Amino acid sequence: MIKITDHNRWPLIITGAHVGLIGLVIWTIVAVGDSHVVLDRADMMNYQKADRDANLIIRDKIAFDKRYNIEYLSSRLHPSHAVIVYKVVTKSGKPVDNAKFKIIATRPMTDRDNVTITKPVSIDNGIYTFITKLDGKGRWNIMADVRVRRYERYYNIKTDTMDDNYVTRTF
Repeated sequence: MIKITDHNRWPLIITGAHVGLIGLVIWTIVAVGDSHVVLDRADMMNYQKADRDANLIIRDKIAFDKRYNIEYLSSRLHPSHAVIVYKVVTKSGKPVDNAKFKIIATRPMTDRDNVTITKPVSIDNGIYTFITKLDGKGRWNIMADVRVRRYERYYNIKTDTMDDNYVTRTF
């Protein structure tokens, strides 16, 4: 056993602090390795691609918005029968019936319940109606990749299937 004296007190304290710090670093690495990490798909792509192509995504959004208006028309979603409705018109108000949609309904923190929709149930005068079933009540992100000819735009909605008074927000 080491006897603590005035000559060896500080070296022992410093050594103990280093051993404690190394233990905390190892504990942090183990804890992070065991945690479940889900990639953010806010723009329907992994974050590396979104980061690399951020300027292109913004440029495409601006080009789309110069020519077209898109509007989310659904007032609320029911999990068993979710009706998602978008309206696409030109800036002059002419309906666009040739837009291509890829819609992903996803939970904010997991990809497990993702629902992908590509074919509308109906297209009528620029109004696109999609029907799907969502697995459970709660918060949902409705992400749409909209393409009209060579113009593309991502249109994200945050909504809730539990609260009938929830105000849908667009991003």
